[in-house]
Amino acid sequence: VAAAPATYQSGGSPRASAGLLSRPRTSSGWRKTSGNVNRPQDYKWLEATLQSLSRNQGGTLGCIDIATGQDYSPVFFVIGGCPNTFCGMQAVMYCASWDCQMDFWWVKPSKTADDEGNCGIERNTLSRHAKGPYKNDPGRSKPFYKPLADLF
Repeated sequence: VAAAPATYQSGGSPRASAGLLSRPRTSSGWRKTSGNVNRPQDYKWLEATLQSLSRNQGGTLGCIDIATGQDYSPVFFVIGGCPNTFCGMQAVMYCASWDCQMDFWWVKPSKTADDEGNCGIERNTLSRHAKGPYKNDPGRSKPFYKPLADLF
């Protein structure tokens, strides 16, 4: 018994034919790339912060809302979702206050590196700034990220 040859849609692979590629199709039938060139390994600058969270030491990171003075502890990060190509290397940090309110803001890598060439998180962005040189409030992205915060 001979098997029928596989036929694939645009893309020429079983994954494309099965719809397993995550990029949307264009009018020509081909999938577009997202334009986001950041890869998970590019977020190494978050490593020390994530290690603090894994040791249950998130409260020691000094995260506060500068405008209100409210203390927060990081809960998780969303990477790779920055819509701005001018400052694409940033992540959304979701935090919980001590009265169980969730908030979120952008965190960014440091502009300086250590002696080994590694950069960590820009410590000032661990706190929420509504204005100034470390402005990192969610701004126009808030409606897109708030539903995730609302789940908590």
